Formats: sequence, structure tokens, C-alpha cells
Amino acid sequence: MENLIISSSFNRDEFSRTMHFKWTVYWYKQKRSYWFFWLSTLFLVSISLYFKYTGERLLKVEALAAGLTAGSCVLLFLFVLRRRKFFHMINKAADDFERKQLQVTYTFSDEAIAYKDDEKNFSFNWSLLTHYSLYKGYLVLFIKSKVVDMFIFENRSEKAEEFEQILAFTKRHLKEKKIS
Repeated sequence: MENLIISSSFNRDEFSRTMHFKWTVYWYKQKRSYWFFWLSTLFLVSISLYFKYTGERLLKVEALAAGLTAGSCVLLFLFVLRRRKFFHMINKAADDFERKQLQVTYTFSDEAIAYKDDEKNFSFNWSLLTHYSLYKGYLVLFIKSKVVDMFIFENRSEKAEEFEQILAFTKRHLKEKKIS
């Protein structure tokens, strides 16, 4: 199949939507562990309060509940801090890219996916990608490397043909796996 080349100028709105989506994917992956921790805390606090009001005291349970409550507060604080830092970095990067008027090019071939802009140029062989997912109007290509961990392409009506071409290339080289 012939190479598919998609070029565009930097678009702040598209970049922001994509980065918000990326945060959603990261949060989705971690949400279960956070909820388990918070529900465990709530359960132990409830047990502790129940025994306190029935007249029995379980100091070990109360201490564990207090510790988990403090841990939950710290976890929530770190989550909010991490989210603020992430979006602050995204806004700084968007300002920089907008000022530089970056030109972005994706090249899809049977061998690799290549990305190039005015600052960066890299290529990933299909064998370095693990799978893809279609989620909330986005095509997400997951990469084994943790330096760049995914490519994200939004399915928008004005670029529907390009999206379908990218999806066709992806389907030929990767298996689909649901985001879970």
C-alpha cells in the first residue's frame, strides 16, 4: 500500500482536546486503585465509628482508619497537584508551539509510523506498537516505550477521511484492545 502522509499546522484547540483526552486515559487506568483505596478507607472509618458508638473500642481499627484517611487526603492532594502540573505544562507547550507555528507531519507506511515537526523527528516500527483502541472518538495507538507511550488521533467530521485511512493502516498492523 502507498504511504499515507498527513500534514497540518499546529492547532491549539486540537492539541488541548487531545491532551485532555490523554489525561482521561491515564486517570481511567488508575481510577480503580484510587477507588479501592478510598472505599477501604470509608469502610474502616464506618466500622470504627460503629464500634465507637456501641461502646466498644477497637484501637487498631481506629488507628488504621485514621491512617487510611490521612493517606486518602494525601492521595487526593497529589492527584490534584499532578493534574494541575500536567495541564500547566500542556498550556506552556501549546503557547510555545503556537508561537513557533509548528508544522506537523505523520507518515504511515507498511514499515512504520513517523512523526515530524519543526523540532522533532521520530519513527516507530509497527512492531514497537502493542495495540490500538477506539475510545470516545479517538484512535489511540499504544507504544511499548514509556518515553512516548501513545499516538492519539481524533475522529472529527472535517478530517473523517484521514481518520479512516489511519485506522485502515492501523488495523492491518495491530490488534484492537479495549481501554480498560
